[in-house]
Amino acid sequence: MRYVKGNLFNAPEKIIAHGCNMQGVMGAGIAKIIKEKYPEAFAAYQLAHKTTGLRLGDAIIWQQYPNTFYVANLITQDNYGRGSRLVNYEACALAFDKLADQFDNYDTGKTSIAIPKIGAGLGGGSWEVIEAIIKEVERNRPNIEFVVYEI
Repeated sequence: MRYVKGNLFNAPEKIIAHGCNMQGVMGAGIAKIIKEKYPEAFAAYQLAHKTTGLRLGDAIIWQQYPNTFYVANLITQDNYGRGSRLVNYEACALAFDKLADQFDNYDTGKTSIAIPKIGAGLGGGSWEVIEAIIKEVERNRPNIEFVVYEI
């Protein structure tokens, strides 16, 4: 895991992952920016919500063509709002595992995935707990590296 000062949306990584709720709503925070900047990624998330439903731990991955750029919508919380812990730590572990499985053999070298501090902002979770979950995923998949963007 590597930390970078900068804007997630200027990241050179070809994969951006962020946390989402399972209600089909991206109304605040990083999710809202994703919705505005990558409406097709939001459409993929909404389509999954409408057709099969979203479950905690899902990873809804959208690929931009013709570029090889991905947005991973990680379902890390049931609902949305403010004032309490909404992020589900088990869902984080499942979603990060699914994301890493998807991209473990993506490149011949190490695959870097840009993320914010998922679940530690509006999700109300402890970054120390979530960081430990992500580090465990990296330990099990040496070809995957998460790059945490901090402003």
